[in-house]
Amino acid sequence: SSSIPRAHAITQVCFFLLTQAFACLTRSTSCLTRPAYQISESDTHMKSNETRLCVYKVICLAVKHHGHSLGAQISIMQSLQYFEHLSDPMAEALTVLAKEFDHNQLAEEILREIANKNFSAQDTKGPRAFSRFLVRLAELVPRLVLKQISLLLSHLDSEVLFLQLPYKT
Repeated sequence: SSSIPRAHAITQVCFFLLTQAFACLTRSTSCLTRPAYQISESDTHMKSNETRLCVYKVICLAVKHHGHSLGAQISIMQSLQYFEHLSDPMAEALTVLAKEFDHNQLAEEILREIANKNFSAQDTKGPRAFSRFLVRLAELVPRLVLKQISLLLSHLDSEVLFLQLPYKT
């Protein structure tokens, strides 16, 4: 129907504007990435496929072309810690970065950081969000996760993180 081409056109315009805005930036990407992360904090906004894709593109362009890797790593780790609904979207954003932007380094760094993270037995929300993130990332880019699996094995003994993994039968 006509809504699909219109939605595609809107996405293309959004992508073009973001690309042009990033091209104009010389000092800081935070003026564009901060709103993207704030939008992602809203569960309602992230239910829209178009909104999710625009957020992913902003993050990916900032990481790939504007040195936003460390900022993205910090923001993604905080998002997983404080916003349970962002487990799947953050895994999807890293997948877009790996597949469409040929940039695996950020996902690998986040996996290393998760491997070094100590989870409290009293914390139930954080470990569940990280577990869902790991499962989703492994579903979307299994080779990337397999490269870092030896680091994540330390959590197999952890009753906190891996008992909360959603097993599929």
